[in-house]
Amino acid sequence: MDYRSSLVVTIQSPHGPPDTSLLYLGDGEREALMLFQELGADAVLTDDSEAYEEAQRRGIPVLRTLGILEEASRRSLLDLPTALARLQTTTFYAPSHVISDMLARHATWQSPLKGPEA
Repeated sequence: MDYRSSLVVTIQSPHGPPDTSLLYLGDGEREALMLFQELGADAVLTDDSEAYEEAQRRGIPVLRTLGILEEASRRSLLDLPTALARLQTTTFYAPSHVISDMLARHATWQSPLKGPEA
């Protein structure tokens, strides 16, 4: 199956009243947490530390960019070294040891003796 042809992205703002307990977050982070509740979503995607901590306090599952890339690589949907190299040309920040650890795990998945499920 070609996952790219089934991808649907919808951009929307929350419809409910603002959650004043989230005013310390940026607009996008606040709206993401509010939309999670409005839509009954499975998880929130954020790399913002404060939004991550708030989601954890509320019991909201959180997806993060690097985790999504790693899982996509495990499923052979992208080449992880290429994706990480491209990501590092943007304003996205990740500690170098995190990137190194991901690439080391990736190398073990590529081993003919071990697959991603090992």
